[in-house]
Amino acid sequence: MRKIYYLFLTMLLGMVGMTANAQNITVTINVDDASHVKAYTYYYDNSYNKVEKELSFEGSVCTANVPTYQEIKIKTVSGFLFKTVKENNIEDSRSVNATEKSFYCSSNTKIDIETVSEDAVYPSSFKLTVDNPSSIRALLSTSYRDLTLNEGENTIKYNPETETQLMISPVGSAPLYKVTNNGKDVTPQGTTYYVSN
Repeated sequence: MRKIYYLFLTMLLGMVGMTANAQNITVTINVDDASHVKAYTYYYDNSYNKVEKELSFEGSVCTANVPTYQEIKIKTVSGFLFKTVKENNIEDSRSVNATEKSFYCSSNTKIDIETVSEDAVYPSSFKLTVDNPSSIRALLSTSYRDLTLNEGENTIKYNPETETQLMISPVGSAPLYKVTNNGKDVTPQGTTYYVSN
């Protein structure tokens, strides 16, 4: 039993030592137009509540002095998407056309972001009416972009050249009772409904 107490004490002292040695780093965010994005840093207060702090831009640059591995999240404002996201000159292809990206940096980091208008990426739109958005999952083919839906009518912007099919499936075990396309019933394949444009 005594060995367990010594092990616990050693681990506790080690964790205190790591916290005391945490270093601050500089993260520099360069954006083509700072009005297209918002940047935040997140940390936990003494009560272990997650606290969000908005970072400010001077022109198109934001410089933040933060502890290593502290979350920095960059979000586009409504109507814009990421065109390119680079961390220390390495492009992240998964962030193309995304609306947010988190970074956990271990050393001084430079982040470069280029944005694009949502209308340029998604030139077409369709209406999707939903009575209970929490009961369904809707995504577009090829991009597998999950759609965020509200109760009632939703206007969905999409690219008709690359997102040619809408996939609708239930969340959980409750089946969907009806899916229509321009007033005509859609027949499911298993539990998923496929609607082509």
